[in-house]
Amino acid sequence: MEIILSNIHGHVLHLVNETNFVSKLFFYFNMFIWFLPPFRQYKGGFFLYFLILALTDPIGYLLFVNFKIPPYYFYAPSSLFLFFVALWYTNVLKPVIILFNSIVSLASAGLFIVFHDVRILIILMAYLQLVIFFNFIIYLVRKLFYRNIFYSYLLVLVLYEFTIIIKSILFIFQINTTLFLIHFLNFFEIIICFYFIIFNLKTGPRFRPPKQYTLLSS
Repeated sequence: MEIILSNIHGHVLHLVNETNFVSKLFFYFNMFIWFLPPFRQYKGGFFLYFLILALTDPIGYLLFVNFKIPPYYFYAPSSLFLFFVALWYTNVLKPVIILFNSIVSLASAGLFIVFHDVRILIILMAYLQLVIFFNFIIYLVRKLFYRNIFYSYLLVLVLYEFTIIIKSILFIFQINTTLFLIHFLNFFEIIICFYFIIFNLKTGPRFRPPKQYTLLSS
């Protein structure tokens, strides 16, 4: 099996050649099911966030198959857009954040052009995903403390971002691991995907803990 890229967005860890039928079938299945969440999230969840996730793998794959363009050329700017969208949904996107992370991304692109090391782009994407991860955690805690509501929707988002970060670490440090962990993460992401096919922020299960466990209540 030829490993072309570790997908930082997390839908599929490998793009594979035609000789591995099972892996190729799994890849197409992942692309298909991640097209479904945006329909559920429209007007009720983080629609643009899931739309970017749904389009990233197919576009990256088509660029590679038709034009031999390495998918990470597209994944890097896609991660930046995902970053901005995630912060916008959680009401923390500010001009200074846009400027700073745009500069960081351009600097990383420049370093990649000079050194031709894909790990530079992977580290950039991992950094963006790490910020998204902590941003979702903070947003979850804010909702809990200020509205006295625990949103399962936000918790599942945090878990999804966590799987992406694990994959980033595996790729950056080239950790030798068995395919079991890879398949486990992919399977776990499929379960997460089905959650977002069924629920959005408005319809997802939510809980109201006793008020003594929150700092502020609505």
